[in-house]
Amino acid sequence: MVEKLKLKHMLDLGEKKLNRYKEYVAKRLATIKIILQKVAMGDFSENIEIPETEDEFTECLVAVNLMIGDLREMMREIKQKTAELEKTKVGLEEEVTRRTKELQGKVLELARFNKVAVGRELKMVELKEEIAQLKKQLGEVAEKSKEPVISQEPVTSKMQAIPANPGQSPEPAGTLNQKPDSKSTKTLKYKTHD
Repeated sequence: MVEKLKLKHMLDLGEKKLNRYKEYVAKRLATIKIILQKVAMGDFSENIEIPETEDEFTECLVAVNLMIGDLREMMREIKQKTAELEKTKVGLEEEVTRRTKELQGKVLELARFNKVAVGRELKMVELKEEIAQLKKQLGEVAEKSKEPVISQEPVTSKMQAIPANPGQSPEPAGTLNQKPDSKSTKTLKYKTHD
């Protein structure tokens, strides 16, 4: 009977210790759970508190704190790189805008040059056609008359037609370059007046 009582007492003590240990584990897991929920949401600002006396959780808690520290450092680097990329993006957008304006200016300049060059070429084609038409007309006139074209310019004041026979009046200015017909064989002499 005494042994039964001792055994019962030991079982009661063991059960009390087990209940206290369960309470300790539940309390420790509750604090860990809060911090792990924050980590899951991206908040790496807190570490899990490690007790001064080592227990079954110490190694696990140290490893979790190291992971939280690594995650915190990675997030800091990501934020830094994101900020750098944002600055680069803004710089590139400004550069693209500047170069786009430059290219638009050059396109306008090329369009103006093209307009002038095409206009010039069209004018050249038009003038060549006009020259060809004038040559054709000149050839037709020459063919019709079967004679070279006669200059219609009057005799200058320094030159005067002198008749071959004295006492005869000089010929009118328009007849000097005409071909003499077969009936008239007058010879003209020119005298210059100084």
